[in-house]
Amino acid sequence: ASLCGAFVSRRCGSAPFLNHFTLKTLVSLQVYLAEWSGQKVALCRLASQDYLEDFLHGLGMLQALQDTAVVQLVGLCAEDHSFVTEYHLHCSLLNLEGVFAQEQHQFHDTWQIRLRLALDYVSILHFLHNSPAGRQVVCDSSSLEKTLSQFLLTSDFWLVVNDLDALPEVDVGGGLLVKFGHQELTGDFVAPEQLWPFGNKSLSDDLMPGYDEKTDIWKVHDECFNRFHISARVRDTEVLKVTGSLKLASLQQSAKQIRKWTKTPGLVFSNYHVSRVISDYHLITF
Repeated sequence: ASLCGAFVSRRCGSAPFLNHFTLKTLVSLQVYLAEWSGQKVALCRLASQDYLEDFLHGLGMLQALQDTAVVQLVGLCAEDHSFVTEYHLHCSLLNLEGVFAQEQHQFHDTWQIRLRLALDYVSILHFLHNSPAGRQVVCDSSSLEKTLSQFLLTSDFWLVVNDLDALPEVDVGGGLLVKFGHQELTGDFVAPEQLWPFGNKSLSDDLMPGYDEKTDIWKVHDECFNRFHISARVRDTEVLKVTGSLKLASLQQSAKQIRKWTKTPGLVFSNYHVSRVISDYHLITF
């Protein structure tokens, strides 16, 4: 509890910080910009007891999954239902274009960095699917915007996952599958197995089949890569345009193949499929 008192904080009113935690500020968390030992940090407190279960799950996952792929936990105060994490000035990945538009960051706006960010996203999924806490599925991913809002952009242009309160565990061998809420999911960013499979029949949660982490793999496709507008930044030389396009095509083909395997009935899925995309990335020289 003494940790909480060590922070000098104020209710966050600046737009960049609100963008950092927009969803949680509106729903379950009150977020503050705080200072600790002269460093800016994010102080997060439970906004409503109605969300206590989600809050505790997210905090538990944050503790269990500390890694370079995850936002750093600085401290917590269990009695006050609050915790502190590192603060990233660039905030949510949704702000990527706005950050690149700033004069001081325009030299970072290259196809290499955009490609690295896209594959960094894939690497984080790979970590979550093989985490110390079990095989985790990204539940808050019903749209591209929602998915990207779960990630923070670091000052040196890497990604860390930040929102961990909706990471259910799956165990296919043990019969443990997940369902994302009790409402019908629709849209282009929803995996096939997440769609209601019984046509005009009334939606029933009991009849809806469960699914696993392959829903995350489905979303590693052209939309994710296109979100980073990689091809538009391959402009340095004609050689880079050619080599960059070939390398990107190889990566996207791997993702498309994953999608094909994923929706093939009865096919056994392996983490090799994700590893294939990651290994393709490591073949690229910058």
